[in-house]
Amino acid sequence: MTQRAKYLFAVATTITVMAVVVAALYFHEDVRLGPGASAGATRAELEPGATENKLTGADELSKSQTASALSDETAEQVVHHVKHVDPAALDRVRSSRLVEDWDQIVEDAQSDPSLAYALSDALLKCSISGGFYSRLSDSLDKKEISPDKAESQLGQIESLRNPCVGLDDAHTELRFDLAAMAARAGILEAQMNYKALAADFVSSREVLRRPEAVREYVDNVRRFTVEAAATGDPNALFNAYDLFSNGIFTEPDVGRAYHYLRQYNDAMQSDMSRLALEAFLNGLTPEERRAVEASGG
Repeated sequence: MTQRAKYLFAVATTITVMAVVVAALYFHEDVRLGPGASAGATRAELEPGATENKLTGADELSKSQTASALSDETAEQVVHHVKHVDPAALDRVRSSRLVEDWDQIVEDAQSDPSLAYALSDALLKCSISGGFYSRLSDSLDKKEISPDKAESQLGQIESLRNPCVGLDDAHTELRFDLAAMAARAGILEAQMNYKALAADFVSSREVLRRPEAVREYVDNVRRFTVEAAATGDPNALFNAYDLFSNGIFTEPDVGRAYHYLRQYNDAMQSDMSRLALEAFLNGLTPEERRAVEASGG
């Protein structure tokens, strides 16, 4: 992959996060995706103290990494062992008929952080594609869209919906706990995508049942974003820059935003990353620019 391609991938990561946020806000609900099916394994089986310990025990982080009060400074100093999601876990979920394999795959996810992340990602896609499908069907029934156009759009989401048939809210809402456990276990992709997970949670029906969890999700966005950036992964560094520059999940912090964008530029060494850093600096006030440049990033 070229340096330019890597940069564009990082930008695409941010765009994907925002797309998920917009989709979640637009639907503002989890739509049932098929005939009601027995939920089988439910969130009760994934409560902290039950499966959280199993997950972290399978691929344990140091105590300093798993402490809930982990500070940004501590996370940045930790020797962070990068753990990418196992491709085999993604393949298993893609090839599964989830409603039929549900109990076994959820049980296995309790001791396999990669599988927990792969399943949560699939369930997020199920929720979003189910919403699109429901809205499109309603528009067709109300003759707000032509049958030809509806058929074309339905075909685009059919591949996403196929694994989801038979799942309902009790299934898809498990994505929050699964993704959070994968992030706690140090799966880099889960940590980088945690912003999307938090936005999805805040915009779902689940927040009505667990309003006390909102603060936990928002706080963990900062924690996991900083932990991921500590790996030096360029996409994680850009993700951290985005977090501290946009002010959605945390107060805007010009110093930290510059810190991560400068590291991103150092890692990429491309014209695009250099231009991004220059554009950021040019957008600062003279006082802000002097302060961040004096800090050394």
